[in-house]
Amino acid sequence: MNYLTGFLFINFSKIEPLSTSNIEYLTIDTCPPNRLYRLFMLSPQLKYLNIRDMWNDYGRSKLDSISLFAPKVMALSMTIEYYLCDDFHLLLKQFSQLKQLSLKARGEDFTNGRKWENFICSYLPRLEEFRFVCNDILIATTMNQVIESFQTDFWTKQHQWYIVCDFHVDRDETYVYTVPYMFNEFRLCPISTFESKTTVPSSSTLLAHAYDNVQQLCLILSDTLFHRHYSNVETLVLCQVVENETIGHNIQALINLSSVKHLTIDCDIKSTCFLHLLQQTTMSLSSLTFGNSCPLLTLTSKFSDRAICEYLNQRITSLNLSHYTFSDDCMKQFYCVFSHLQQLHIWIYKWYDLIELLNEMKHLTCATISCEEKFNVGEDIHKWLKERTRLKNFTYQFDNYSMKLWIGSV
Repeated sequence: MNYLTGFLFINFSKIEPLSTSNIEYLTIDTCPPNRLYRLFMLSPQLKYLNIRDMWNDYGRSKLDSISLFAPKVMALSMTIEYYLCDDFHLLLKQFSQLKQLSLKARGEDFTNGRKWENFICSYLPRLEEFRFVCNDILIATTMNQVIESFQTDFWTKQHQWYIVCDFHVDRDETYVYTVPYMFNEFRLCPISTFESKTTVPSSSTLLAHAYDNVQQLCLILSDTLFHRHYSNVETLVLCQVVENETIGHNIQALINLSSVKHLTIDCDIKSTCFLHLLQQTTMSLSSLTFGNSCPLLTLTSKFSDRAICEYLNQRITSLNLSHYTFSDDCMKQFYCVFSHLQQLHIWIYKWYDLIELLNEMKHLTCATISCEEKFNVGEDIHKWLKERTRLKNFTYQFDNYSMKLWIGSV
C-alpha cells in the first residue's frame, strides 16, 4: 500500500517498532509534533505528508529525532493553529530535503517575508514550491510592511513567489497568501473598508488566474469593484448585499456566473437582484439554500412572481429551507413552483404534513424533514409511511423531531 488517507487518530506508541510500512503518500487529520518522529520511523518510505490539523503540544524533546527518520520527505502540507512561528520553524528545519511546502497558519511572524526568507535560505535550500495562506490581526500601517517584506529579490526574482495581502479594516484582520490561491474556499468582502495589495508585477497575467482553484465563494456584494476574477465558482454564498444599481455589473465582472451550480442566500436581498442572479447563472444553477435572513416568500411575492417562479420551477432540483415553515396555502403553491425537486430540506409544523409533502413531490430521492412537534403516531414508522404515501422503496433515519429519507424508484 503506497497511499493512505483520512485516519482520524493513529496511536503510534501502540505499533511495534519493527512493523514498518511502504507508504509513500499519507494524509492524516491530526498529529502532535512529538509523535512525528515515530510516524517517520515506522514509515521510512514516506515522501508526501498532509496533516490537516497540526496542533502544538509544546513538546520539543523529540523534534530533533525527526531528521534521522525523514530523509525522503519531499512534500509537506499542514494546517496549524496556536503556533508561534519559531516553534514551527524548529519543527520545519528537520525536513532539509523538502521541495514542496503548503501551509495554512495564523500569527504575526507567519506574515513576515524576511523571516521566511532567512529561514528557507538556512534550512530549506532545496525548496522549489512554497504555497501558504496566513492571517493575523494587524493595523493598517503594518500592511505596507507585510508587502515590502515579500518584495525582495529572493521572492520576486529568484523564486518568483508572489503574494496578495487583503486587509479587512473593520476587523483589523489581514490575510496574506501566495498566488495562485491554493484552497477551494474563499471569503471576499469588497466593501469600502476592504483593501488589497499585491507583489505581482503589473505586467504579469498571474492575477487573471490567481483564483482559479476557488470553487466556493462567500461574498459580501457591494458597489465596490475589485480587479480580480473567480472563474470556477460552483458554490456562491451571499452573506450581505449592499443594494446599488451597479451590483449586477459588479458581480458579472467578479464571478463567472455560468459555472455556479449552488446558490446560498443568507441575507436580505431584493427580488430584482435575485432574478438577475437566476438569469445570469444560465442553466448551471440547480441548487438553492435560503438562510434565516432571506425570506423566500418575500422574494417570490408569496410565489406569485411569475418570472422568478418559472426560473425556480425549470431549474431547481435541490432546495434547503431548513429554517422555514409555511402555511397550508403557501405549501400548495410551493408544490407547484418546486415540482421537480429531487432533494429537499424543510421544516414542517406537524408530522401529518409529511404525508401530503411526499405524495405531492413525486421526484424526491432524498429528503431531510424537521418538525416542531415530537413524532407520536403510535405505530411503526415504516408501516405508517408506506400505508399513507406513494413510497414503496425507501429507507430512513429518525429521531423524535427529524427524519432523513432516501427514496428509491417506485
